[in-house]
Amino acid sequence: MRRGIFVAAVVLLAAVLASAASTASGSTAGTPTAKTVVLQLRAAGLPIGTFKVYNERTDGNHLLGRPGQYTSKVNFVDKRIEDGPGGFDVGSGGAVEVFASKADAKRRYDYIAALAKSPLFAEYDYLEGKGLLRLSHILLPSQAKKYETVFRRLV
Repeated sequence: MRRGIFVAAVVLLAAVLASAASTASGSTAGTPTAKTVVLQLRAAGLPIGTFKVYNERTDGNHLLGRPGQYTSKVNFVDKRIEDGPGGFDVGSGGAVEVFASKADAKRRYDYIAALAKSPLFAEYDYLEGKGLLRLSHILLPSQAKKYETVFRRLV
């Protein structure tokens, strides 16, 4: 009887430690990557052209993989935007950022939303779970709404 209780306690402790390690390492099990989300947005019929998947070396913001920041990021071009800044700037289409936790995603959303109040940094921003969708302000509200609707189903 005691041995059974001891074994059960060891198994429980191992499960708790594994869960803590997974959380500490930023595991996003069950959460799609930013690339997966962008591909699914495109598959849903949204006019996403080229896109860029960032890694820790190519992320110009130097946030990818750092504590409390996104674990994956993709910027994309919306084919309807002709007068955007060019390249893979959010103003040329958008970006998807995925985080290890909802709290991390919310902190980033709050930061970006505060910046977006300025006409200089205006954009559409949508938070859903561990994902953040950022869209060019050049898109019409109805166009941004279509992105939002599909995004909320995916994340």
